[in-house]
Amino acid sequence: KFCRNFYQNVSIEKVSIEAKRGFELSDVDGIMLKDIFVMVTDGPAISINNTKKLTIDKFSYKSQSDEAVKITGEESRDIVFKNADFSAKNIVFGKNVNENTVLFEK
Repeated sequence: KFCRNFYQNVSIEKVSIEAKRGFELSDVDGIMLKDIFVMVTDGPAISINNTKKLTIDKFSYKSQSDEAVKITGEESRDIVFKNADFSAKNIVFGKNVNENTVLFEK
């Protein structure tokens, strides 16, 4: 059997990332990211895979791509963006991900 390692109930604040590619959240549950800035030259700023109960507050990005976020994995759900500087049109959804899995709040 395949065994997954899940990270749960993690909070990360005040992070600025400048890289070729953005960061990836995979197989996590209960993550809070606040005051996050990501500058990338290739692909989305954040890739989310099989992630549950993710809240990102005050996320901004700069990229040559219009893709701010890519969400994959049929287990992805309950993803909330608060005070984001982008909209749902900047999110790429995988084929098994329902667009209603993401909520924008002010």
